[in-house]
Amino acid sequence: MSTFGIEEEFFMLDAETGLPASADHEPFRQSLDSQRDGEVQNEFLACQVEHASSVCEDRDQALRELGSFRRALASKAASSGLLVAGIGAAPMIAQQSPEFTDNARKLANLFQE
Repeated sequence: MSTFGIEEEFFMLDAETGLPASADHEPFRQSLDSQRDGEVQNEFLACQVEHASSVCEDRDQALRELGSFRRALASKAASSGLLVAGIGAAPMIAQQSPEFTDNARKLANLFQE
């Protein structure tokens, strides 16, 4: 039987401005990570959250896990004054450059030839 995993990335946006959120989301990420199957990680930008599912045996397991994570993420975001968007790039950016995460793996991959 084949197994599989799913990775999703979400942008955290300020609910009032729609701009990428600039707050430190490490406690936010850790609280999500401690409640879910799979793993919650920082992404390239500080306003992004990545969820990597556990190894799934079938479609139903994957759907339960994704639904559970998405509900928890939306709830935590709303209680923090944030919106969640599953998009490939931020729809708007502030005048200053976006804040990068300190995730060494992501930064190292960016500069490899």
